[in-house]
Amino acid sequence: MTWLYLAKNPNDNAIKLLMNIFGDKLNEYADSKFWINLSTNPSNEAIKLLLKNVSNINWKMLSTNPNDKAIELLKQNNKIDWNYLSTNPNYEAVKLLEKNKDKFNDMINLSTNTNDEALKLFDFDYVNYHNKTKLINNLSSNTSDYAIELLNSIATLEEFNWVKLSKNPGYEAVKLLKKHQDYINWHSLSENPKIFEEIPNSRFVH
Repeated sequence: MTWLYLAKNPNDNAIKLLMNIFGDKLNEYADSKFWINLSTNPSNEAIKLLLKNVSNINWKMLSTNPNDKAIELLKQNNKIDWNYLSTNPNYEAVKLLEKNKDKFNDMINLSTNTNDEALKLFDFDYVNYHNKTKLINNLSSNTSDYAIELLNSIATLEEFNWVKLSKNPGYEAVKLLKKHQDYINWHSLSENPKIFEEIPNSRFVH
């Protein structure tokens, strides 16, 4: 077990184990990578530990953290990184994005957000030759229903990333796969947990 990666584990017991191992000597062993990992961790125990070590928080990574207390901590310290926050599906994070549309411009980050309301902030003027492929890749793997609507708006069926889309268990993604089975990557579909919940006699059970 590597304690550096244990800091990313969202189970509260993982952080309790870390404290049992290091206790008051944690800061002697923890480096910047540890605090980056911990700052992304949405567990309540991770947030408690961050609150005791505010000076070590990586604010960019905390901006991606969906824990409600993480959002409060960002607001209290005025440390929001707006482009990183645009990946955050937390309800309060999305409300902040809606009120501050002028503060973020990275649609590639936003395209990874699984919150439908966040994706509705997508700026189509951002799409160009240089970033279109990245956007298509992100939206193809995004489980949000609105992500598929966006995907249809910026790309043709031939341009979709069918490897990623075939793994996507989102409701609208699965509907799209059922409608266009000739495009399915069957190896990738084998990783999709939704294939066992769909029509038994469809080609999904290949």
